[in-house]
Amino acid sequence: MSQLVNLARPTPGDKDFYTRWNEIGPVGERSIDTKILIVDHRCRVTDDLLEGLPNLKCIVSANTAHTHLKFSRKKFPIKIISLKNDIGCPIRTSVAEHVFNLIFRLVRPLDTYGTRLHGKSITVVGPGKIGRQVIDIAAAFGMTVIIADENSKLENSWDTDFITFHTPEKVRVGTKEVLERFSGYVINTSRPSCIDEVALSKLLRSGQIKGAALDVVGTPSLFWGLNVVISDHIGGSTLEDRILTDEYMVRKTKAYLQEQNIELTPQPSSHLRS
Repeated sequence: MSQLVNLARPTPGDKDFYTRWNEIGPVGERSIDTKILIVDHRCRVTDDLLEGLPNLKCIVSANTAHTHLKFSRKKFPIKIISLKNDIGCPIRTSVAEHVFNLIFRLVRPLDTYGTRLHGKSITVVGPGKIGRQVIDIAAAFGMTVIIADENSKLENSWDTDFITFHTPEKVRVGTKEVLERFSGYVINTSRPSCIDEVALSKLLRSGQIKGAALDVVGTPSLFWGLNVVISDHIGGSTLEDRILTDEYMVRKTKAYLQEQNIELTPQPSSHLRS
């Protein structure tokens, strides 16, 4: 059995996914020999899963959040190679583009009149890599941009037409008290924890908040029947950006293996995936 196992879903159309990872070692099925486990945000990594992988050295996940990694770090002190707090990852534009994809779905439906973005205002909460790209795109549309970070008081940041969240994991900026001051459209492509979903759903039902677009959502049932667009955490899932990220993760994994002097034993060709 292979020492490198993939549980992630390769992006449709990415014909070279296994070729890239085979540069490190042949990708095959799980076994007690597995040393590297490749996952994505849809893969729940639990204690039960790791119990059957006694020789595992590292988990590779091309994600900034670790919410899918549900195992005990004390029980399994395994190296996690991810994008969390990683400033070296290639600039990706897919999430920023998806923000406006969501906005257009809210205000420019194809079957009726909508509203233009030119002249509208948007608050960008979290001016990091993605937030800065959103700022550039909004400016190109002729929008007024207000920039806020997770430490801002935000009193003057909510009198806008749109608010988009790009804050770190576990930082809740959109609290009940804050959302109650807002009456435009809410966009969240960051984390479900950024906003108080119960408060948001109540404000949507009352009509105070006009609509919401959520690429990440904790409790979808809260928003049934409301003016809400929900996508399945696909903001960064364009073929081009997924390939760039995947190539970067291969380099990071190679560097870790070399640093730790970990070698994978070649396996018979019958175990190779192509």
